[in-house]
Amino acid sequence: MERHSRAHLMRGAISLGAVLALLSAAKTTIAHAQAPPRSDSTIPLPEHPRPDFQRADWLNLNGQWRFRFDQKDEGEKAEWFNAALVAPHSILVPFSWGAPLSGVADSADIGWYQRTVRVPESWRGKRVFLVV
Repeated sequence: MERHSRAHLMRGAISLGAVLALLSAAKTTIAHAQAPPRSDSTIPLPEHPRPDFQRADWLNLNGQWRFRFDQKDEGEKAEWFNAALVAPHSILVPFSWGAPLSGVADSADIGWYQRTVRVPESWRGKRVFLVV
């Protein structure tokens, strides 16, 4: 992908779908565990992003994520996706960096998001989809 195209994509508003698309560039650990209790008051935009596709079982991935700028576009080559981000910021998803509500000022064209996702034990053996 050209740098201009990547920068344009990354600067767009990040919805749940866009965050899920970023999972291929960010290391996300998926583990079966009991889902922790969820307080919708701590998750921005807790409602389902696409009411026409809402299902009974779904996870909202909005909230605090680890984030790091990649000013030199070296993260992929250095395999940042294989380890915890070094000196990360905390960013509030679904807001993109540069948006006042994200908590991260715009200072580069490329950024990495990272978060651990726990799949509820009740989903074991079921098909799980990440919708982009």
